[in-house]
Amino acid sequence: MNLKKKPSNAPKTKEQKRIDLLKRHGVESPQTRNMARNVTMTRIENFDRSKLKPLQPQQRYIYSPHDDIGNLFDNTLSMTSWGHERNLPGIRPVFKDQNQRKAFLSKIEQELANPSQYTLLDPHSTKSLAQLKKWSTQDGGLTDFKSISTKRGAPIVYTQGHGQPGDLRIRSNANQYVSATDVAQQLHDKGLTSTSEVRANSCYSGTQHRLFNDVPDIGKHFAEQSIDNRHAGTWTNTFAGSMQQKLQSLGHHGRVTGYVGPTGIDPETVKTVSPFSKVSSVKGMSVELKPSVSKPQSEFYKRSQMRRFQPLQNK
Repeated sequence: MNLKKKPSNAPKTKEQKRIDLLKRHGVESPQTRNMARNVTMTRIENFDRSKLKPLQPQQRYIYSPHDDIGNLFDNTLSMTSWGHERNLPGIRPVFKDQNQRKAFLSKIEQELANPSQYTLLDPHSTKSLAQLKKWSTQDGGLTDFKSISTKRGAPIVYTQGHGQPGDLRIRSNANQYVSATDVAQQLHDKGLTSTSEVRANSCYSGTQHRLFNDVPDIGKHFAEQSIDNRHAGTWTNTFAGSMQQKLQSLGHHGRVTGYVGPTGIDPETVKTVSPFSKVSSVKGMSVELKPSVSKPQSEFYKRSQMRRFQPLQNK
């Protein structure tokens, strides 16, 4: 006995017709009573992904308030080479004036003509020097932030100089000191966008106290990512904290970041912590914690996990 159901000759209802129409337009599971969803899903499911361009990494910048370019050059070259090793853009300098730009360009030309041991050993340094040379010429050099595009979000700007715990100044290799408030004013005067993230790329820029790797529970607190709250003192008594106060008074409300120890210039094997508080080792830029007395050697921690900042305030 054949029990196969015969096709119905009954005309389709309006709802069935809508469902058929939506399916023809690419909506796999149409909901006839939720047209806004159907329109959105049609756009998503029929979107030609081949037209998408690869997402480009965000450009980062570096600024030094000092006349001497030694520290600025060393850090810019190292950070740019590390970026090129990971297929990221270099760190583009924004010069405080034309004299600084000319001195930076002269240093690059010297290094290309007579490579140092660092350049000879680093396979990415020649490419990095060539990139930085283009960014240091009369036509290619930046002396303010006004032409920087913000289409991909707020720029990340590093400030460069030597620092000490609780010192509200940074210094150059030639011992020229500039205060955090003066650096903030310079950034503002050069057109820093109000939402830019500023990272104080100086030793101890985010701590009031010197931290040691043999302090009780320091390893546990690193795994918990609580070193900054437990050991680094008062935020406003740090270079980064002081710079943030001044920037906020000038109308800026982007994040300002400091570091709780000495910032290394070259990639190291560093400790890193996973979201589940598991500590392992990777290659990366470092923050170094030295022993006070008992331990025989320093330890290196992933720099991005030794940052300190204050929660952003709603504006």
